[in-house]
Amino acid sequence: MLELSKFEFDLIVNLKQHEDVILAKLKGRRVCQSCHANYNIADITHEGYLLPARLPKLKGKCDHCGDKLVKRTDDKLSIIKRRMFEFKVKTEPLEKFYEERGKILSFTAYRGVDDYPKLLTEIKQRLELY
Repeated sequence: MLELSKFEFDLIVNLKQHEDVILAKLKGRRVCQSCHANYNIADITHEGYLLPARLPKLKGKCDHCGDKLVKRTDDKLSIIKRRMFEFKVKTEPLEKFYEERGKILSFTAYRGVDDYPKLLTEIKQRLELY
């Protein structure tokens, strides 16, 4: 077992997301079978979320190389749920450890990368306290 007390950090950034949103995004993920460019057919616009689909210009074709977009073999519901469970089991002790020390900044991106400027502002504000 990893001895957490050996690691000192000023701040841990915990990017959070509702499980339903993660499931929808992973089930909607498409990748180019040649160049592996990423797209997403899931359009999530409810419960405060504004995460539009990232679609190719031509349906089913990669914008970069023109090859076919495919669903990843590990983006099956059963595999996604297992990965999410394993992630939760492994990260909950870390979250608790650093939360007890006031070292965690939890952040939910309701608008995806458009929320990153807000996240950076929050990180800077927290780091100024140290």
